This record gives sequence, structure tokens and C-alpha cells, in this order.
Amino acid sequence: MTAKELIAQEKKELKKDCEHTHSCRVYQPDVDIFENENELILLADMPGVKKDNVSINLKDRVLRIEGQVDTKEYEGWTPIYGEYNIGHYERSFSLGDTIDTSSIHATMND
Repeated sequence: MTAKELIAQEKKELKKDCEHTHSCRVYQPDVDIFENENELILLADMPGVKKDNVSINLKDRVLRIEGQVDTKEYEGWTPIYGEYNIGHYERSFSLGDTIDTSSIHATMND
């Protein structure tokens, strides 16, 4: 693959047997996890999600990330080409006993 070639990956849609309060598709965001001497860094890709619509929760050693897309912004659009479908995002991670959950913090960048 040359530096200019891009390969689009298909989004993984979550299949759930539970009821959502929204009528939009829900996807599992792609996540990169990096580790250094002092921390784990998690980067989640959630296209179309604004900073105010991200929720990060930790309960019972499960880290849950959710991103809600404002679908009204896309009403009436007819895409010529699209890299991703419009939808919300959810992803959960079970944390091992070696993770100090009291030191977890989150930031968001565009």
C-alpha cells in the first residue's frame, strides 16, 4: 500500500436485544489503545459526534463510552460519496484489577 492509498473499513453495527430510546443505528467506534510507563491512552473515532454529546462512565470496573449524533443536521442531505453511515456510538471495556480506576480522566479533541 502506498502512502496515498486509503482503505475504508466497514463500521461494526451493534446488534442488541434491548430497546433504545432513539431510532438511529448504533455503531461500535474504532478504538486505538496505547500504553506508556504511567498510563493507558484510549482514542475512539466517533465521526459526527459533538463534544457535548459524549458520555464516559465507569461503573463496576466497566468503562463505557457513548456518542450521540444529532441526526437533524443530516436531514435532507443526499450524499455523493460517504466514508461512514450516520449513527450513534457505544463501546464498553472491562477493566482488570491492575487498573487504578480512581486515576481515570477523559478529554475530547476534534
